Amino acid sequence: MEPYLFGVGLYLVTGVVSLLVGERAKSGVVLAGALPATLLLVVAAIRVLAGESARLSIVLGYPIGAASFVLDPLSALFAVVIAIGGLASLLYAGGYLRSYLGSGRTIGSHWFFLVLLIVSMLLVVVIRHAILFLIAWELMSLSSFFLVLFENERREVQRAALNYLITMHVGLFFLIAAFVLLSLAAGSYDLDRFGQGVGAPERVPLFFLLFLGFGIKAGFIPLHSWLPLAHPAAPSHVSGLMSGVMIKMGIYGILRFILLFGALPPEVGYAVLTISLLSALLGVIYAIAQHDIKTLLAYHSVENIGIIGIGIGFGLLGMAYRDEAVALLGFGGALFHVINHSLFKGLLFYGAGAVYLGSHSRVIDRLGGLARRMGITAALFLIGSLAICGLPPFNGFVSEFVLYLGMLHGLALGSTLATVVSVFSLTTLAFVGSLAVLCFTKVYGVAFLGSPRSAEAEGAREADWRMLLPMGFLALLCLGLGLFPQSVLPSIARAAANLSGYGGGLAGVGAFHGAGLAALLSILRVISLIFLALLATVALLAGVRALLLRRRTVARADTWACGYRTVSPRMQYTASSYARPFLELVSPLFKRHGRAVEVRALFPLSAESSTHNEELLDAYVTKPAVNALRATVRRFTWIQGGNLQQYMLYGLLFLLITVVWVLGIVR
Repeated sequence: MEPYLFGVGLYLVTGVVSLLVGERAKSGVVLAGALPATLLLVVAAIRVLAGESARLSIVLGYPIGAASFVLDPLSALFAVVIAIGGLASLLYAGGYLRSYLGSGRTIGSHWFFLVLLIVSMLLVVVIRHAILFLIAWELMSLSSFFLVLFENERREVQRAALNYLITMHVGLFFLIAAFVLLSLAAGSYDLDRFGQGVGAPERVPLFFLLFLGFGIKAGFIPLHSWLPLAHPAAPSHVSGLMSGVMIKMGIYGILRFILLFGALPPEVGYAVLTISLLSALLGVIYAIAQHDIKTLLAYHSVENIGIIGIGIGFGLLGMAYRDEAVALLGFGGALFHVINHSLFKGLLFYGAGAVYLGSHSRVIDRLGGLARRMGITAALFLIGSLAICGLPPFNGFVSEFVLYLGMLHGLALGSTLATVVSVFSLTTLAFVGSLAVLCFTKVYGVAFLGSPRSAEAEGAREADWRMLLPMGFLALLCLGLGLFPQSVLPSIARAAANLSGYGGGLAGVGAFHGAGLAALLSILRVISLIFLALLATVALLAGVRALLLRRRTVARADTWACGYRTVSPRMQYTASSYARPFLELVSPLFKRHGRAVEVRALFPLSAESSTHNEELLDAYVTKPAVNALRATVRRFTWIQGGNLQQYMLYGLLFLLITVVWVLGIVR
């Protein structure tokens, strides 16, 4: 445990030192501390995943008392995700923030809050004391709030940051309520004892209270409203860290209390599965409708949280029906997708940041032709796009493959409802995958292919090498885990076994005709060989093509312009027109806003049409509720009169009421 906490401490010291040095030196100072700290953290986590135990107990003053720090397989898996995602974010920030040096903007404490966010997440996954856990959780929210507020002169950034802060504290309220009830029942603040003293009937409402608190952080629908606002407002290295890593702390919290509570009734699994299926399906549908590349990626985080939740739902069903295969494959697929999503979502957000700095635009319809101007970024973004779509030979395919296996075993749970739900989940996840392909063909085709649609895209330039380096690192991991998933599956199996209570891990699963983990590894090795053969075939065909064209002259000519004399970039498909046929089919899920200039002549000089699709939840629930709250608060603005004597009167009245209340209790 000591190496892990030493790594956390080194991170924290590095963040404090960054406050004391000049702006140009901050990046070097932080990276000098982050590299050895990451090594310590990863080594400590790998040792735990290999079978070692790591626990440290300390005694603090009142009201904390005895507190434990524990690194178990579940914590270790998330610690690796945080360490790798945090290091990639810091590396990328060194290049991204370089463009702000000398621009008049002061970076100030930005590096400190970035380090503090990583430290708080590393503490969340090992703390086993309720009060310390909530303190670390609050530090995570506050540090990320200041990071979102980086470009604080922009009105939309201010609104997004405030929305995020309020939403996180709503989630904190639910967590505090659940923790108070659990600590009273257990007679202790020790999280490991929170499963004690709570009867089976009480565990269900307590679990859903916790699910609300952690689900807000994770971004499950309908608890997701902060996510598509905060991610686009934040700098891209912050967006990548929040979306790739921070929202997984909500998943960690849910899994931690599943471990503490044990098997729950099947209704809990069905409820989690329903919410997760809605999140996956609506998340990808809302993503297709977006024009801003970072907002689109934010909605895909909702989709992938839903995919992770599907695995958790099947894990709960496996525990409820005492089916070891379903439980382990469900939890194993969910944990594998936690790792994979942290990699390809970070890569995609960093790619979006490179596009923004290179072209000064995030609007997809104003881009185009970036593959010729930003070739490396285009190639890396393509890898991330293939991975998030679950296509071989990248990592997204493998984790979804494990989830599909869990759902197939769900057909044999012995319940008619479970069979129907398994079939529906299978088809829904497949449909979500096809919609993800639709969305990313739109993004990549419009933004990177074709001709530039604006002067910004015409003048785009390749990203700084400091940004390309972490992007390339994440892309290699996406490919490596896709080709060799068996390298991490035993560790994931150990964490999944720890979660479900089946200590034998996947080796004891009766799936695959009794072969268990060995059979699953064998299947994945075959898939790896197929993927390698696919890559070799593509490379061979590319080489043959290059040889055939080596001595041939390639003629170039203008594209036929349908009778027009010259080709214009405006003749290309836009992102809106590409997605419109599908969006028309799901139009009841949106409130559409549009503006158009009517065409009146045969040869009009100008025409304009624009549309914006708004979520029904935002249009008819969130916004009316916020407006009603604002109207209510305005009725009480007279209280804030600015008169000092009036404020003193308020304090005196409060003191008087408190004294009367205390005297009443004493009597």
